[in-house]
Order: sequence, then C-alpha cells, then structure tokens
Amino acid sequence: MELSPEQFVEIACKPVTGRQLRGEKRGATRIPFGRRSTIQTESGVVTVVIRELSVTGASLVASQAMPVGERLILGVPRINGPDLQVKCSVLRCDRGTGGHVFVVGLKFEEVVQSPVAAPLSSPAVKGESSDVTRIRQALLGA
Repeated sequence: MELSPEQFVEIACKPVTGRQLRGEKRGATRIPFGRRSTIQTESGVVTVVIRELSVTGASLVASQAMPVGERLILGVPRINGPDLQVKCSVLRCDRGTGGHVFVVGLKFEEVVQSPVAAPLSSPAVKGESSDVTRIRQALLGA
C-alpha cells in the first residue's frame, strides 16, 4: 500500500519524487521527518519519533521493542488537521545506539478512513476510551 501523493504532501509538505539516493535498495524514496507521534499496539499507546517517511512505510525510534510481524496503527502528523491513521506491520526492530531505544521499520498496510463502530457483542474494556476501543477493533478485527 502507498500513501497517495496528496496524503504525502499533507504530511511532509513535500511532493513525492522518484529520486533515489546512490546505492539505495528500497523502492520508495525516504525523507527525514523527525516528528513525535503515537502508535496503538495490542498492549496500548506508545509515544514514538518518526525518523523517516516514504509513501510505503516509516522508520521510528521507540522506547520499547516491537516484534517483527506485529500489526499496529501509526498516527502520522499532518501539516493541518488530525493525524493520518495508518495500519502498519513491523518489518524490523533493532536496538539503537546506547541500547536504550529501538529503531523500528514499518510497512504501511492501509489508511484507516473512518472509525469502526463497536459491535454490540464485543464490549469495550472497562475504562477504555472510545478511540482506544475503535483502534483496538481496527487492529484486531474484533
């Protein structure tokens, strides 16, 4: 899945280009991003810094390790408006310099367009906000 050129401009305030760095093996051009954001995992919300961004994924710095294959929702800050909510999967997770942070590579799977209504048969966890319930349901399909 790729972000549309319009979505990418809303986030990065830069157009998508086909320019590649010399020796780059990735299919999509990455740009430095350096913005704080949050991810929703099965275990809760985690604050991260988005290091780099492309139309197909992102590189994050996080305070905790994330298992390869884990699915999560990344809130990508836009220039104006609410964060773009993108369902992702973890491609890699490496211990960063100093051993106190982790560098996480994500692949975008789909943009979460609208809130998912909670089914009557699946009540929210006690004390959980409606946003957390919606995100949990979008991730887990329950």
